[in-house]
Amino acid sequence: MSVITVGKGQQYSSLYLAAPHVKKGDVIELVPGTYSGALFYNSNITIEGMGPGVVITGGTTQDKGLLVLDGSNVTVENVTFEGAQSSDGNGAGIRFEGTNLTVLNSTFIDNQDGILTNPNGKSTITVKNCTFDGNGSDAGGSMGAAHAIYCGAAALLDVENSTFTNTQQGHDIKSRAKNTIIENNSITDGPTGTSSYLIDIPNGGAATITGNTLEKGPNSANSSYAITVGEEGATNPPGPVLIADNTFVNDDKSGVVFAHNQTGYADFTVADNTISGLQTTLITGKGTVIDPTTPNPDPTSASAPVSRTVIPRPLSADFNSDGDADVLLQNKNGQVIAWTMDGTAGLGSGTLRNPGSGWKVIAAADFNGDGKTDVALQYTYGQVQIWTLNGFQLTSGVAVNANPGSGWHAIGAGDFNADGKADLVFQNTDHSIMVWLMNGATKLAGDNVGNPGKNWSAIGAGDFDGDGHSDVLLQNTNTGAVQIWSMNGTSVSSKSTVSTNPGLAWTPIGTGDFNGDGKDDILFQNASGQTMIWEMNGSTVLKSRVVGNPGSSWKAIGADDYNGDGKDDILFQNASGQLMVWTMSGLTVLAKGTPGNPGSAWHAVVGG
Repeated sequence: MSVITVGKGQQYSSLYLAAPHVKKGDVIELVPGTYSGALFYNSNITIEGMGPGVVITGGTTQDKGLLVLDGSNVTVENVTFEGAQSSDGNGAGIRFEGTNLTVLNSTFIDNQDGILTNPNGKSTITVKNCTFDGNGSDAGGSMGAAHAIYCGAAALLDVENSTFTNTQQGHDIKSRAKNTIIENNSITDGPTGTSSYLIDIPNGGAATITGNTLEKGPNSANSSYAITVGEEGATNPPGPVLIADNTFVNDDKSGVVFAHNQTGYADFTVADNTISGLQTTLITGKGTVIDPTTPNPDPTSASAPVSRTVIPRPLSADFNSDGDADVLLQNKNGQVIAWTMDGTAGLGSGTLRNPGSGWKVIAAADFNGDGKTDVALQYTYGQVQIWTLNGFQLTSGVAVNANPGSGWHAIGAGDFNADGKADLVFQNTDHSIMVWLMNGATKLAGDNVGNPGKNWSAIGAGDFDGDGHSDVLLQNTNTGAVQIWSMNGTSVSSKSTVSTNPGLAWTPIGTGDFNGDGKDDILFQNASGQTMIWEMNGSTVLKSRVVGNPGSSWKAIGADDYNGDGKDDILFQNASGQLMVWTMSGLTVLAKGTPGNPGSAWHAVVGG
């Protein structure tokens, strides 16, 4: 086995030049960069991206795919495939013509087919921890439509812990395998997806579809079924089909069928799925239904809201105290308003006040511990003001009893002494870091906690180790390295540079607890729009993934919990002012929505 490195300054500058030298068992390592595709005939090879930003794009190889693989036991890991187009309408990110393919931690964006595999009844296709965004097309002709994943005849297709969204015309997953396993994925159309079926198993066989989040959107190209089995003829050997413990939202139209069985076989079980949205028929064809949860199947409206206990979060912007974070906006003249939110949808708005164009909103958080969201602002010469609020009603708006001076810029809010009241973190023009412990508009204590050096910029605050005390996040402007200062009030407990370096192409946007483990994670975005999350435990990266790409015109603003599920979501805004929310579950995008457009003069701000 040999390791072959590809990229600028490496053994080979391109995949095309490396391919003739690859032998059975070799590992091809791609350094971050943009590459054209290639053809590999070799078996037992691994093609691996060595960090974020490994992208294969451009013209397809043999008019088939960006990467055409014809060997056995091939693994592809940590690579982005983007924009595959071919003359037959089935240009694939990966075109697999061999036996046994494993794809891990990879991203497929705007390809006709994300992954397309040739028929091979002995082959196993495994896809885990991948993202599929905007794939699919209506190819027409003999090839039919293109899909995010199209698995030809195979022994097994296993898709787990992956995200599918915004699929166009084709299906999210189409499997002709004898056995299909689809577990713990997010498969959603969102507002712009036009997919046909979410899951299509046209030739029957055994199937396990469990633990997935599924949504059929308002622009679906086929409103008949969410999941269908056997509609092209049950030519696979019959096997048990289990569709269980999934969450399905019908945003399409009344009458969509959740699970359709056209195999004629009765070993087809639909159990303990949660169905909401417009009226949905749970099953058609033979089968057994066990304990379905179908709240309020109304033909014309979404399910009735479920009451819940709202626990105030001092670093969240929740002006109406309903448990769902809201969006704070300020325009160029200084006017401040808030939009109340319900997941990806806007509910209403309220006007706070106009402090004047010299004042900039820093954060929305609870500074006095009353369970209500307040607002912190800073004037151009350094003065800080706290607006304490009761909903949209101003109860007090006064300057803090100290002035940091014009050299200090407020970065954001955190709870550094774990007293349930938001505090403030600043950085000076000399790069020193300062923390103020707050009680409303009163500064209780404040210290210059250290100077990281001229190359380090403070990004914000987050509790990365789950001890209840906010920590400080920094990035090195020369190397891209990320550092975390663990805090106890105004004392630095430790300074740790994260061993993983995202590189200068990735900018930390902010922090949020995306997986609900009580420890904040880090949100990044690059210039192309790709959005990445690091799930953290202190200064250790537990998991990381590019969760999607909204496009270069969309800028990530930050994170807050807009659907009240205890997991932070992502807020974006584009140059026209349009807002977009991605609701998240860890590294999985559950839904995407655009709550509205306040106009290009307005800038959005997230909580703490």
